[in-house]
Amino acid sequence: MYLDKLKKHNFFVDFPLEQLKYYIDSNSIRFKQYKKGCTLHSEYEPCLNLDIVILGKLNCYNLSEDGNIITMFNFFENDVLGGNLLFSSRYYYPLNIYCETDCVVAHINKDVVSELLIENQTFMFQFIKSISNNSLNMNKKMITFARKNLRQDIIDFLRTQSSIQNSNIIKLDITKKQLADELGVQRPSLFRELKKMKDENLIDYDSKKITVQEKNLLNN
Repeated sequence: MYLDKLKKHNFFVDFPLEQLKYYIDSNSIRFKQYKKGCTLHSEYEPCLNLDIVILGKLNCYNLSEDGNIITMFNFFENDVLGGNLLFSSRYYYPLNIYCETDCVVAHINKDVVSELLIENQTFMFQFIKSISNNSLNMNKKMITFARKNLRQDIIDFLRTQSSIQNSNIIKLDITKKQLADELGVQRPSLFRELKKMKDENLIDYDSKKITVQEKNLLNN
């Protein structure tokens, strides 16, 4: 089952099945199961493999000075980890990564990755694309943390989601806690700012949605 899911990944869509089986039989590609709450990689751990999420959800986090967990990224099925570190001179994980659900991860040996980058054009293109996407997400996260104005971060989130959903009623597919993590703040801080915006008749909200009442809020 896991082999079939790996074969459908963008890295391997035109890849010979027998060659994939060879790598698995030789232990160059390993499928490993992880329980919910298990640490996949710890901060400062060396990156020795390219990881592909076969099943489950992972959380990449950092600890603030006061000991609070700040979520940096979430990884879902088919997401790739370690591509930006594997061939770096500083190949250590800068953050902790743990399993938010039960997970299955495919670990691909660095030597195999090197071989495929040379021999398989599709693999090479998708590898570069995954690094580019991860770098873009990192840059966006850095911009978010560099901002001091939480309200502006909330407005930017609402603008983006309003454009995606084509509505001023923003349906939330994440919890307020997850939204706070995405914005790099604690949940009480987010709730305080949301309440202020509601008191000013800018928005209304409940557990499932945020309604933008002041239309100018969505204008750039």
